[in-house]
This record gives sequence, structure tokens and C-alpha cells, in this order.
Amino acid sequence: MKTLRNLALAFSAMAFAISCSSDDDSTEISTQNHFPLGASNYWKYDATMTGAEPAQDSLYVNSVQNNIYDLNVKDVSTNLFMGVITQNNIKVENGEYYLQGSVNVGDVVGNILDLEIDLNNAKFLSENAAANTQLFYLEGEEEQNFGQIPLKLKYNVETIQQELMSSKNVNGETYENVIKVQFKVNLQIQAEVLVSFDLMAPQDVIVVDAYFAEGIGMIESNTTMQYELENLSLIGGLNFPETMSQTQDEEITEYLVIQ
Repeated sequence: MKTLRNLALAFSAMAFAISCSSDDDSTEISTQNHFPLGASNYWKYDATMTGAEPAQDSLYVNSVQNNIYDLNVKDVSTNLFMGVITQNNIKVENGEYYLQGSVNVGDVVGNILDLEIDLNNAKFLSENAAANTQLFYLEGEEEQNFGQIPLKLKYNVETIQQELMSSKNVNGETYENVIKVQFKVNLQIQAEVLVSFDLMAPQDVIVVDAYFAEGIGMIESNTTMQYELENLSLIGGLNFPETMSQTQDEEITEYLVIQ
């Protein structure tokens, strides 16, 4: 095991070894720290994205005030989920982790929208919840124009604690006692041109699967951003790609955790 991992385990008073070992074996997760946010902690990741050169992201704790944590990433990350956890604050209470901020879905759908969704107190990780537990759900709608075309946007945001895993292998290293969570944004776009019709049928435009290991933090995230518009010939003069699909992955390579 890497020296950095040994250091992290030495400082993690709550970390312990478990006897079973499997990438998909659900087991009970005790009340431990799956996202340790000490002031000196940092994590480095191999970052890959469809159509882009491989890169490295370095995540670190920028500041701590009471139970509110501000994370940052060295240089610039183009990973959406890395942006979600660094551009928003994280509140921690009794083993529950909440985002405080927002996510801009318009960035995903080619900037034809200006849709900033409020994520204040959006729980995204829990030390206490069972597998397949919904942690957060929000739905809403907005009206705005794209040029002269009135649009109605209907959305929902959901986070689910999907799996409690005894172990997971990432980059050749085995991490024990792992929580898998999913962050999802579903969007529908309706246009009004004489009549109302779907410009985009309801669909998941953002899906993030993130894995948090006990005593370490996030060890991997897999993000899919995609959309498929309806027949744009119903709206004259709208020159815009009808489909898009992109994947983004982060895999841990190095870390220092001092709880």
C-alpha cells in the first residue's frame, strides 16, 4: 500500500479493517468518516474526458469555519462534479454531508438556457443511511426566452445513496468500506410557438456516480452529460446540435488525510 495511504490510516482514529473483499458486495457501513475534511487534507486524481487530453485534478480543503467547508482545486478542472463540490460549500452535521450553493444546467445543454438550480442543503452523502436511500429531491420549473421563443423548463434533482460496498479497486489499489452515491438532474424543455410542444422530452442530462472510501474521501467519480432534442425543424432558424454525450471520470492517485 502507498505511503500516503499508510499515513492517512495512521491519523484516522475511526478507520478499521473489515474481513470481506468485493467490488459489489453490499454490507453495513458503520458511522465513520467517508469524506474527511481536515484543513491539511488533499486528494489527486487522474481526470479523463471525452474528446480531451488526460489531465490531473488536485482537490484540497481551502478553509474551514465551524462545520462549513470550502474546497478548491488547483489550476482549473473541467470536471462537472469537481466543480459542484468546489464551487459550493459543504456543510457536515452528524455524519450527513450537504451542498450549499447551486448547479448551472445551462452549461450542459449548450448554453441555450440560463438555468441555475438551487442546491442549498442538498444532502449528497450520509454516514448513517442504508443502501438505496433517497437523500435529496427537488423539483421546479422556470420560464425564459431563447431569442423570441418562449421556453418552459421543468427539472428535478435527486441524490441517492445507492450501495454500501465492502471494497472497491481503483488504479490497482483496494479501498475498503465504500459508499456509492448518485447525483442526477432530469430536465424537460417545452417551447411555445402557436402551440406548446416538447423541445426536449424529460431525460437525465447529468448523472454522476461517486465513490467515497472510509477514512479517505472520494476515490472515484463517473459523470455522464447528455441530451437529445426533438425535431428542431418545428422551430425555424434554431441552429443547434440536436444531441450531445460526454463522459468524465476521476480516479484517485494520491492523497493525504489528517483527520
